[in-house]
Amino acid sequence: EAAKSKNTNGEWNCIEKRAKKSEKKVVKCTSVQPFHLKTEQRGQLKEQELLKKMHEILIKEEKRRIPIAQGLPLTTNEPQILPKPPVREKTKPLDIKLHSQTRAIERAEFDHLIAEKNYFVEKKRIEEEQIQKELEMEEVRRMRQAMIPRAQMMPFFDQPFIPQ
Repeated sequence: EAAKSKNTNGEWNCIEKRAKKSEKKVVKCTSVQPFHLKTEQRGQLKEQELLKKMHEILIKEEKRRIPIAQGLPLTTNEPQILPKPPVREKTKPLDIKLHSQTRAIERAEFDHLIAEKNYFVEKKRIEEEQIQKELEMEEVRRMRQAMIPRAQMMPFFDQPFIPQ
């Protein structure tokens, strides 16, 4: 209480109130309570989905391993019997004279005529060349003869040549 006298009344009241409150509080031990995280829940869902998919894949693979025979087509159930076509008479070959045969004959005649014409044209050309050559030879012979030097008479200076 000696301490009471030192402090003013107002301050002492606050301290007492705090002490009384701390005496009243009983400290309880904390108990462990379970808690769940959302990530754990998501992880479990993913694992379940993965297991489910793996199981489905295994089932599909097992089904694929079993060979499935295809059924017979509808045509084998009832065999179709096609009607036989009617028997036709035997055809008789016709004696046909093809246009190509007549044309080949005409073409041979035409080629023969062209060959004859070319022969006569060539023959005429050779004859004309020979005649031309003979004329040139004759001309050369005349020119050579005219070029032979001959003695000429001495001109008469008393009677000069006067052209009229």
